[in-house]
Amino acid sequence: GVSDKVGHGRQFTGFPINVGFGISDATSARAVAQVGDGVVIGSKIIQLVESAQSEGQDMVQVVSA
Repeated sequence: GVSDKVGHGRQFTGFPINVGFGISDATSARAVAQVGDGVVIGSKIIQLVESAQSEGQDMVQVVSA
């Protein structure tokens, strides 16, 4: 799983390892944060921006909520 991949990656680098695939909600972000050094939620932000644009909402407010 993710923890195996992160552990494998740690063998090759001293840099922080961030996980960013399959993060779609707070629950998955918290779970991944337990094994990685950071969580990347790029696709969710893109979804929020697209939704805000189509509904005429302020993108900054929607993403920062």
